[in-house]
Amino acid sequence: MSYRRFLKICRKEFGLLKKDFQFKIAKPNNGGLYYEYSMLNDTTGIKVEYSLRENHVFVKICRLQMGIFPPSIGEMRADSILNCFDLVDLAVVRSQKTLPLSSIGQITNSMTLDETISNIAGLLLDVGTDVLSGDFTIFDKLELIVKERARVNALQKWGDRAHEFGWEPVKSTKSP
Repeated sequence: MSYRRFLKICRKEFGLLKKDFQFKIAKPNNGGLYYEYSMLNDTTGIKVEYSLRENHVFVKICRLQMGIFPPSIGEMRADSILNCFDLVDLAVVRSQKTLPLSSIGQITNSMTLDETISNIAGLLLDVGTDVLSGDFTIFDKLELIVKERARVNALQKWGDRAHEFGWEPVKSTKSP
């Protein structure tokens, strides 16, 4: 898959964002092991990243900061301000049940990159029109979910040192 082909697919599948939500194409990025396609309007940014190594497409939805994508936060802390979320997390919250969404974006033998990106664009329109229009109310709920996952991962990774990043273990409510 060439970078040029990836861009062509993204322009086609995410073209509705230009018309319906006033998105424009941001500077594309060919990172060597990944390709990136970004779009933004006055409030919201979308990053579509195709990992050549993992053969997977990832989509982030971001609340822009002064018209630009917020910087990466690095190692997440309890007090981190989150402005970008995975489309998968948004889809899980909106579905109100646990769906097998971990495979969203995974390109398989039975699905081409074109089909995968088309499905992702459709999912974005199904679950994210409010965010695409600049209503980030759902981000509060997403932040709780993502930070809880980060807390659990930090405790597993760092153990007792996780408190250095602001993560505290859950206190047991059971009496001894």
